[in-house]
Amino acid sequence: MKDNRERQEAAPEEEANSAAAPASKDEEKTAVGDREMEALTARAAELERQVEEMRNRYLRAVADMDNARKRARQQIADAELRGSEDVLRDMLTVVDNLERALETTRLAPDASPEAQAVYDGVKLIYRQVLDLLARWDVKPIEAVGQQFDITRHEAVAQVAAPPGAEEGVVVEETQKGYMHGGRVLRPSKVVVGTRNAGQTSPTEPEKPNQGKR
Repeated sequence: MKDNRERQEAAPEEEANSAAAPASKDEEKTAVGDREMEALTARAAELERQVEEMRNRYLRAVADMDNARKRARQQIADAELRGSEDVLRDMLTVVDNLERALETTRLAPDASPEAQAVYDGVKLIYRQVLDLLARWDVKPIEAVGQQFDITRHEAVAQVAAPPGAEEGVVVEETQKGYMHGGRVLRPSKVVVGTRNAGQTSPTEPEKPNQGKR
């Protein structure tokens, strides 16, 4: 009787233990699954970060390459412009010489036919050179009567300003200046009118008085 009672009392405990065993296995499987999911999520996030980093590197490389191409094109254009401007400046020297020739050979009313022919020939060449410069968008700079502009004019002297004229106005041009497009090809050499005329150029500072030795 005693043994039967003990077996009856132990039966519910065994049943409870046998029911708890499958539940603990399910919980363990669930925990493993959660850890695997967390690892996969972390791996996916890392891969996404690497892909974004590689994309950013690619975009930077493309931008750097595009900037390098633009710089190369600009450098080539600048070199071509400098080369063409050097040639145009040489042509301006020819223009200066032709202008001086026309000035010094100004014809008298009784000039001979030979002198007239020479003068007309020089004048024709002068006009052709000016037409050629105009096709290259080279134009003279306005100077006389204009306010002195340090970006376009180079002052070589100062004189007393004419009556009624504003101070700082160009009163004489000693060498014609030219523009090439929007750039100064050669500044105009000018004489500037001032209320206190002197030998100092507006573009040059006065030298300090060092006194007598």
